[in-house]
Amino acid sequence: MKESVTIAVPAGGLVVLLGIASSWAASTHCSSEPTWTYEGIVASDSVKMKHLTVVHDPLGLAGVSGSPAFMMWWSPSSSTPDQLYGKTSSDGRTWGASSHLTVNYAGTQVPVYHPEVIYDRLGFDEKKSTGDVHFKMWFYDGGYEGSGSYNWIRYAESADGVTWQGYEDSPDAASAGKNYLEFSGGSGNEMSVLYRRGGTGIVVDGVDREYVGYQGVGIVGVSTDGAYFATKTGQGGGPTDVCREMIVAQAGDLAPYRAWDDLPGDGNVTSWDSPGGLDWSSTEAGDAPISGASWTDFYGAMSVVAVGNEYWMYDTMDGDNYSVGLLTAPIPGAQTVIPEPATIAAVGLAVAGLGGYVRRRRKA
Repeated sequence: MKESVTIAVPAGGLVVLLGIASSWAASTHCSSEPTWTYEGIVASDSVKMKHLTVVHDPLGLAGVSGSPAFMMWWSPSSSTPDQLYGKTSSDGRTWGASSHLTVNYAGTQVPVYHPEVIYDRLGFDEKKSTGDVHFKMWFYDGGYEGSGSYNWIRYAESADGVTWQGYEDSPDAASAGKNYLEFSGGSGNEMSVLYRRGGTGIVVDGVDREYVGYQGVGIVGVSTDGAYFATKTGQGGGPTDVCREMIVAQAGDLAPYRAWDDLPGDGNVTSWDSPGGLDWSSTEAGDAPISGASWTDFYGAMSVVAVGNEYWMYDTMDGDNYSVGLLTAPIPGAQTVIPEPATIAAVGLAVAGLGGYVRRRRKA
């Protein structure tokens, strides 16, 4: 989940902090990518940090020990089971020691490759586990269980981001109940999930969908149970390269939806934006400008989060054991940001004080 902390009131709607509830009129203006500034390597490990995903909550991640503001997951291998690792950080720049995490399965342990994690501070309403679920993850199993499973998308849930429970009750008969994505072919094997409590603003079949999934290129499907994605066709085109990251843009951004794609080693990251989240084919913003580094320095397995009035991109470095580098860019059109809960409280006290002042003036 990508959080909304920008204070903005676009025409036709309201914005509520942290994505707890939000509604706004979708912009039809698509914007060019701002310049990304390379900040340096921020995380490294003896285990290759090859494919990663990051979430951020400025109030502290619910359910996670110590309530850090950032958490990162990655996988080093596509062929070895039980290979999921994680780190946490209070500021997104200094990361703690890594932990070897486990996805528990009733059946065979499978590789956790290209993890895609989303987060809900309040806890997901749609879940398979008992108790709170603050994190959901989709990943593919790297062909571990034989021919045709290379694109099988698996699913797991977690209360704390550390202990995960995998599920094998997918209704997809073609993959013996394991594939949580109806689409099971093609060249894509990575999945991006756009999620926002109450609706992403992406309307499919007349319904504002909370969950919209993409794999590789283009729209893949929508989910009603928060786990299984049914394929939808005729919904417009997607980015033409391997889509590494797709997000519901930060409130106040000139574009409602953004995406970045890359083929490892091709030295090029292309940015995309979309007015409605479905048609990306005609809105390519062009090669993403970069300062302080070259895209050839990166492997191209990025994860993007909104931090204040900036986007932060975490990308694995090509070489150097796939350490993680940080790039930052201003959010196009971003407005005033209130970064800390204490500031929100201070504003509330100021407003309350102003009300008392007005009442006193009236009595006078």
